[in-house]
Amino acid sequence: MKLFEKIKGKLTGVPGPERQEIASRILEELEKRRAERMPFELQWRLNAAFLSGAQRCEINAPAGRLEHTLPAYDYEECGVYNRIAPLMDTRLSNLKSVGFTMAVRPATDQPEDYQKAQIATRLLRSAYTRGDFEHLTQTVLQWAELTGSAFVLSAWNPRAGRPLSVCDRGEPVREGELTYTLLSPYEVFPENLWRQNMEQQGSIILEQVMSAKEIRALYGIECEGREIESAVLQRPNTEGGHYLQGSVTMRDSERVITYMETPSAAHPEGLTVQLAAGQVVFCGQLPLGRLPVTVFRAKENAGQFFGKSVIEDLIPLQRAYNGCKNKMHDYISTLAANSLLVEEGSVDVEQMEENGTAPGAPVVYKRGYTPPVAMRHESMPGEIYAECEQLCRDMEYVAGVSQLMVVGSSTPGVTSGTAINSLRQIDSTRIALTAENMRAGALATAKLWLALYKRYCPGTLTLAIAGENDAGGVLTWCAEDVNSYDVYFETENELRFSPEERKRAFLEAYQMGLFNREDGSVPGELRARAAELMRIGDISALEDEAALQRKRAERENTVFSLTGRLEGPGELDDDEIHIAAHRRFALQMRFDAMEGAAGALIAHIRTHEERRERDAAIQPAEK
Repeated sequence: MKLFEKIKGKLTGVPGPERQEIASRILEELEKRRAERMPFELQWRLNAAFLSGAQRCEINAPAGRLEHTLPAYDYEECGVYNRIAPLMDTRLSNLKSVGFTMAVRPATDQPEDYQKAQIATRLLRSAYTRGDFEHLTQTVLQWAELTGSAFVLSAWNPRAGRPLSVCDRGEPVREGELTYTLLSPYEVFPENLWRQNMEQQGSIILEQVMSAKEIRALYGIECEGREIESAVLQRPNTEGGHYLQGSVTMRDSERVITYMETPSAAHPEGLTVQLAAGQVVFCGQLPLGRLPVTVFRAKENAGQFFGKSVIEDLIPLQRAYNGCKNKMHDYISTLAANSLLVEEGSVDVEQMEENGTAPGAPVVYKRGYTPPVAMRHESMPGEIYAECEQLCRDMEYVAGVSQLMVVGSSTPGVTSGTAINSLRQIDSTRIALTAENMRAGALATAKLWLALYKRYCPGTLTLAIAGENDAGGVLTWCAEDVNSYDVYFETENELRFSPEERKRAFLEAYQMGLFNREDGSVPGELRARAAELMRIGDISALEDEAALQRKRAERENTVFSLTGRLEGPGELDDDEIHIAAHRRFALQMRFDAMEGAAGALIAHIRTHEERRERDAAIQPAEK
């Protein structure tokens, strides 16, 4: 559903009443979507309550809240034996070993496309480090494990980065910078809860809580600020009955609401409207013409926008486990109470109920009556203990972990090293499903980053990120932009293919000579690549002279393709490397189209060949 069909461009000159109408319509739509999302939000709150150990509660859907449950009888035990928390900690510790380092495949086998892919890869890695994406993914994992979903909002901030010039108003014009931030599911309101993919959503509303200082810096408006409840990633407080609150009070803050609408006939580039403190502060096009939000899911629910947390499957088992343990303690309490069978009228029942019967204390009864007799209790059936153990195993199975992951010991009776390794692989395979979903979200985010770089990144920033030695690739990248969004992970899922297995496979391939050239030597660039994959040191220190020579030759090829001119060869150029690089360029189809300038490259190659032959003739004479 499109809310606005008449808004054109920014809100310059739009009268105040119309601005207020726009804000009212967005706020009305937000409340409508909040009511539709309430069942999901109640489940997220229940997940947080059970994770924190506040497990005596259930959902009251008609009232839209969680309610505390009371035992049927006052004497019943109602303790909580939280097994969800350690299981989730085990899952998180294993999922945090998954890496998100990605690279870009070239669109074709042309050398310039390889250069573009290398530059795009450098841009992705710069985005990781500048925004600390590794730390962000850890928080994304926690939100996804708790609620089933987490989101990342990516944007281009034109006010960040190094200054390039000064505008007429005296303000600096900056080169800009890619920015991204985490969004919890509490902050995201999709148009349709039953469309699974983000691409299927016609619009989305984001509700964020920002301080008055942040709003003033971003939008230049003054607001007083107030106290606002905001959902946070922390275990709720169980003291004083406040365990149902999964929020924190933000002081001197206001809500910033962003409405984003995908392209339509009225708005071919899409629409973005932002409200701060109830005022419309921005209205413009949607960046890239698509929603700049990517979703990370722990488990996917077919046909549902929000994912599913494994806690939802653990809650019924946790309730059964608590009930089983409490019944066992009820039985123990009954034994410890020293219950007596008494004849009616033989003792003062009220006094006995009030004071009880301490162990070893005398029991006074009336003369002529039958003395009180201690009750005999049957021993607890072994099936009760077996049920508790089975519930433990069931919870481990549902969580995708086993005793090997939780406590470091294998299942009783499993002693073979092969069997233990097989059990470890089975565990990794089950929990790897969540890791693959998270990696899919990271891939979607990386593709969005490349699109933002392609649209907004200036050449100076690209050169600063890639480095001067890759200037040839930067020139090509700036002229033709990113031509490939084929992003892939440089390593396999660590839960499927551990670092030890990866190192072993590399060593086996090396010993088989799969990396060797025809003369038996190992390419120098392979050493840097191996060091990076095996995480054994700084790869920048391993870049040898041959790699620098190749980059110089590629820069010459790029300059020649753009200008048709080629100087040199330089005195320090390696003839063999430069001849190979220039010949590869000369074999491409676009070289055939450079009719007038093609001779310059051929002459350049011949000069290298003549100098190589001359040097080869001088060396025997010197010996």
